[in-house]
Amino acid sequence: MTLKFAILGFLMFEPLSGYDLKTRYFDGSLGYFFPADQKQIYRVLERLEQEGWASSSVEIQEGRPNRREYHITPSGENALRNWLRQPHRSKTIRFPFLVQLYFSRSIEAEEVLPILEDQLRHHREQLAFYQDIELPALDNPAIDLKDKYGAMTLDFGMRFEQMQVEWLEQLMQVVRLALPDEQDNT
Repeated sequence: MTLKFAILGFLMFEPLSGYDLKTRYFDGSLGYFFPADQKQIYRVLERLEQEGWASSSVEIQEGRPNRREYHITPSGENALRNWLRQPHRSKTIRFPFLVQLYFSRSIEAEEVLPILEDQLRHHREQLAFYQDIELPALDNPAIDLKDKYGAMTLDFGMRFEQMQVEWLEQLMQVVRLALPDEQDNT
């Protein structure tokens, strides 16, 4: 289960509460590629404690709920490093939009264009968002390799979004070519 190892990876950076994991990392950062909701995060944290891969301590707070902070244990660090050393192949991609596109043969081309336009707008916005994130350049020899892994992930995201933008632009051309010509009846 990848979420377990993602959480362990973040706990390697620093001790975190479930809330911190959600707001700092899964609402941004890794969440753009591997989202998780609050319930999932807390279920995994509980399992990590049961497995001995994480421990927690409670911080008493005045006027606010107590805060439970999780720490990675040495056996959790070993488990994470072992997982990192193993090859992991992606399973089949599940994109609801592709199911929608596949069955769009059941509606008119004029009805498909707004769907494609919406997808294109979304992917352009996501690409622009990624392009605004400042991380070290991959080709900068002055930056240590360990500091480039986040940039590598961001580079994938930008390339993925760029590919989708280009692909959607091409699809829109194909659909527009299939539209009946507007003829002037005057």
